[in-house]
Amino acid sequence: MTGCSFSLDNIMLPISTRIDTIIVKSDDPYGRLVRHVCKKLLNNNIKVTEYNNTINNKYPILTLGAEKDDTNPISIFINGNVAEYFKIIRVDAQLFLPSKGTYPFEIIVGRSFFNTPNVAIVNDSEQYAIIEEMYECIAEKLLRKLYLLIHPTIK
Repeated sequence: MTGCSFSLDNIMLPISTRIDTIIVKSDDPYGRLVRHVCKKLLNNNIKVTEYNNTINNKYPILTLGAEKDDTNPISIFINGNVAEYFKIIRVDAQLFLPSKGTYPFEIIVGRSFFNTPNVAIVNDSEQYAIIEEMYECIAEKLLRKLYLLIHPTIK
């Protein structure tokens, strides 16, 4: 639910009842997104293994596609400087389940942040913290999406 800002944070999802190992593929295997996703999977007792041709039909494969980010101004000071920005990060992904097929999906997360032109170092550290939190949210949403794809009877 997003209307009242309520979210089910830090609830462990029982994905591991059906999947105990998953392969995570990405163009950037050591990037921020892969690190956050693997951390969430490991926290949910799902082992992450490397992709190779001998085991690709045995385990589900989570392919993380391109990350697209966009930052737009949403409010402006009277002198014309940007006061507030809205940042959106989109991630394309797909889950391959060996016995069922491929399921493509997209995760979108957006956040607003203020711009203080007089204190540039504060802006940088604030933006870094916001982006880290956004990737954490993407990993959480991705895990919830995996849960819905693996347990299709739950809506």
